[in-house]
Amino acid sequence: MARKPKRITRTLFEENYYERVLKQDEYALPYPMTVKRFNNHYAKLFGGYETCIFDDILDLEPNMYYGARTIASGPLVVQVSGKRPRDLSRVQRFDFPEWIENDAIGFLSAKAKGILIVEHSSVFGILRRSKEFRSLSLILICGVGIPRIQTRRILHRLSTELKLPVYLLSDNTTWTYFMFSVLKRGLMAPHAESPYLAVKNLRYLGLRAGENAKFVSDKKLIPWKPHWTLRIKALRKYKCFAKAPWQKEFDRFVAQQFAVYLLPFRAARGVENFVTDWLRPKIENRDWLT
Repeated sequence: MARKPKRITRTLFEENYYERVLKQDEYALPYPMTVKRFNNHYAKLFGGYETCIFDDILDLEPNMYYGARTIASGPLVVQVSGKRPRDLSRVQRFDFPEWIENDAIGFLSAKAKGILIVEHSSVFGILRRSKEFRSLSLILICGVGIPRIQTRRILHRLSTELKLPVYLLSDNTTWTYFMFSVLKRGLMAPHAESPYLAVKNLRYLGLRAGENAKFVSDKKLIPWKPHWTLRIKALRKYKCFAKAPWQKEFDRFVAQQFAVYLLPFRAARGVENFVTDWLRPKIENRDWLT
């Protein structure tokens, strides 16, 4: 009979996590090293998806470039090598090629005021079809999940070459705080940075803690989980979260004792009202975290 894992005392988000856990007994780890044998038993014990993604973050990232998928739409003209220029404002979506360096794809022109990155393809589709969203003149990007190397490289190039800010629109969860740090630093490994992938002009729109409950049914709120306390404790130590506004954001998240997903928040308001009454004022009033 397998030994019962010990109580969680560390989190994947902590500095030098990988080097430390390699020296420990498997059953002493807060997340099993045998991720390929991930099952519902471990999901209940260790926080589900965080365990499953362990290999991706710490082992497989060098191989996460190829086969990755990043989709885009909006006021941007791109030139893929050997093909005619494409105006992304005239297509439903554009799938970036696997190789996205300047010998393969160039950005010819952009009438955009910024770039909006979203995590979920469903949110991408909803916003792409919104007339109010198109009036914001934002390039819409979706990495279809956690932003992989390809997505981060595209955002880095667009932001630096076109001198555009990047806005992150996301759920209000510990994972999306971590996602901000991944984009800001460029790498998934906690505290590591890459100058070729990092998005320095990154602005976190949210959802933000403390502003969500009145728009979402209690049934749609995600109850507090014990390991979130450890995640927030680890995130507070990140260099990109050192400023007082970020520390206050974490305080509010702990105080609210739940998480909120973007889709039910958007659905409760309607897409056009969400853009005009929430998203547009956020940008115009500079209501973001950096």
